[in-house]
Amino acid sequence: MTWRLLTEFFASLGYGLLSSFVPIFNSEVYIVAAQTLGPTAKVTVALGVAVGQTIGKTAIVLALRHGTRLPFLAKHVDRLKARASKAEGGKPPGRIRFAFRQWSAKLLRVLGHSRWGAAIVYLSAATGLPPLFAVQFIIPATKMSVWLFSAAVLLGRCTLFLAVAFGASAVIDRLWR
Repeated sequence: MTWRLLTEFFASLGYGLLSSFVPIFNSEVYIVAAQTLGPTAKVTVALGVAVGQTIGKTAIVLALRHGTRLPFLAKHVDRLKARASKAEGGKPPGRIRFAFRQWSAKLLRVLGHSRWGAAIVYLSAATGLPPLFAVQFIIPATKMSVWLFSAAVLLGRCTLFLAVAFGASAVIDRLWR
């Protein structure tokens, strides 16, 4: 392994981390730009961004799942729960709110299912449907293992980013031949 490949991998890993926390930094655009701006190794850049995004998404899930155990956040969460229960005032939810609650409960059941949850996370990571950004906020409310979530995200992102890297490379080679 050369220094160039190591540099590309760790730079891509850093960009993947950044893009997992700040969605405006698009990973696909980075991979295409890396293919057009220099002689990068397709696999190195794609895998670096995939690993970086997986680390970032897993950190977000862990923070959301266990963050309320911190004392200064626990007080804030308790205040928000009290305010929400006071706002409802014991009256039944409206038609739209009731439908939304039913849909949310069904989505949580499917994502928390041992067989379908990982498949949905993989599809989300590989295709963007449903958006992985939304799925990462739903997963902490389910019983899905963080390891299973991480593995599904890594496999899905590797699939997507390798396809983008090889596709961009093929288009660029075709245009400049």
